Amino acid sequence: TETTVNEIISVTDGNGCTTLINDLQTITVHPLPTLTCPVYEAICGNAPAFELSGGLPAGGVYTNAAGEVVTTFDPAIGTGTYSFTYSYTDIQGCSASCDFTIVVNALPEVSCPVYPPLCADEPAFELSGGLPAGGVYTNAAGLVVTTFDPAVGAGTYSFTYSYEDANGCSAACDFTIVVNALPEVTCPVYAPLCADEPAFELSGGLPAG
Repeated sequence: TETTVNEIISVTDGNGCTTLINDLQTITVHPLPTLTCPVYEAICGNAPAFELSGGLPAGGVYTNAAGEVVTTFDPAIGTGTYSFTYSYTDIQGCSASCDFTIVVNALPEVSCPVYPPLCADEPAFELSGGLPAGGVYTNAAGLVVTTFDPAVGAGTYSFTYSYEDANGCSAACDFTIVVNALPEVTCPVYAPLCADEPAFELSGGLPAG
């Protein structure tokens, strides 16, 4: 906006004589820029670092709570609410700023089940024991599984338990199930006997014992 101001200037010389001067001045007042700060949804602590953006008009400067100029934010800094300011100066040299926050939510604390070694002839069972309950079990191929059958054979089988909380933050842990092979047993072979032969100790089964 432009404002006309009538200035009356009083000038007094060395003799004490005073003269009044009327001076019309035009003063231009530029409005401050209207800013829009970015709005970030709460993010999880394992989200990747990202460049700060979204402040309008574009081309301003982001500063943190310490007044330091920043361009990126890394959620790995930890759980909490972080304050920022977006400042912008227009072509008239007028500046304005707005404040915004970024919330980082903690990851859930996940624990995996622990299974003792199993024998290959044990029955199939449902996977369980991951905490907090309600997560998902996946095998080494990344396929969702709910049960395990030791009949698959001797070996060590890898699994992952993943859990997502109400904030949409997820964490996972890994565990294994060991299946031991059944012993290879050989039975003794006896020739036909007569009923009057003496009693004898059974033997010849392998492995012995």
